[in-house]
Amino acid sequence: MSAKYCFQIDQGTDLRVPFVLKNADGTPVDLTGCDVRMQLRKSFYADEAVDTLSTKNGRITMSPSEGRFELVFPNDVTETYPVQTLVYDIELVSSGGEVRRIVEGRASVTPEVTRVN
Repeated sequence: MSAKYCFQIDQGTDLRVPFVLKNADGTPVDLTGCDVRMQLRKSFYADEAVDTLSTKNGRITMSPSEGRFELVFPNDVTETYPVQTLVYDIELVSSGGEVRRIVEGRASVTPEVTRVN
């Protein structure tokens, strides 16, 4: 079962969202050799993703031995997000190719007022 987490994205701003995965005993999960990937969509059934983040495209950074990863949302990307509540999930892909959904939820995008031409 995946964890539920909702957060806010301010359109046109930089945002970093950190996560730490821990074992039942409180020790960090070793993410060495794993990839993490995420997509945001307008709805669960939307054909196109609003954005795709992954360790492979550099939009998710990791500290594997600490069980840490961080989602990276640059301002030039968030300024293109629609002002609405998006759905997302985050998947962990093991070195052997096993896929596990670890987090899911909603990201609310608030509108930007200040625009620089």
